[in-house]
Amino acid sequence: MSDMREQVLRVAGELTQARGFNGFSYIDLSDAVGIKTSSIHYYFKKKDDLAVALIERQRKIVGEKLAAIDVVQMSPQASLQALGDLFKSFITGRQDNFCLCGMLAAEFAAMNDAARAALKAYFDDMRGWLAGQFVRLDPSIPSDQAQAKALCFIGALEGVLLIARLENNPALIDQAIAPFLHP
Repeated sequence: MSDMREQVLRVAGELTQARGFNGFSYIDLSDAVGIKTSSIHYYFKKKDDLAVALIERQRKIVGEKLAAIDVVQMSPQASLQALGDLFKSFITGRQDNFCLCGMLAAEFAAMNDAARAALKAYFDDMRGWLAGQFVRLDPSIPSDQAQAKALCFIGALEGVLLIARLENNPALIDQAIAPFLHP
């Protein structure tokens, strides 16, 4: 991937986290990156193409972070806390940010089919990883209950991130996930 394409994606991600995907234009993006809008169109013909690329990039980044957690082979509680810490990093020192894919999911109705599919894949990956952590935490848990807990954990993270962002208090994330760590 070219350095300029990566820079456009990085800045577009920052703008999305701060304003929402529909809260900026290619003109805003070109001003922030310092290139012409035609250069952005070279990499991403339509804004929908940019959305898909952002989601795929975030899926890769988060997937690598989850894989790194698995490699360390920490306890399931520590693994779940590590994911909570990742969410805290979205807003620590940057009150205007939010989870990139959470922000994009809020704008789901405005996304094209490819972006919707990419978002679904991102959250499916996270749910699958989380379900695995809940099985590790309690090997007797049925698969459907592990999936339900995973869904509740994601909902708790995304929901508390709204409040933590509003109150500029990342520690609220720890409070929200604590019940999952000590069943």
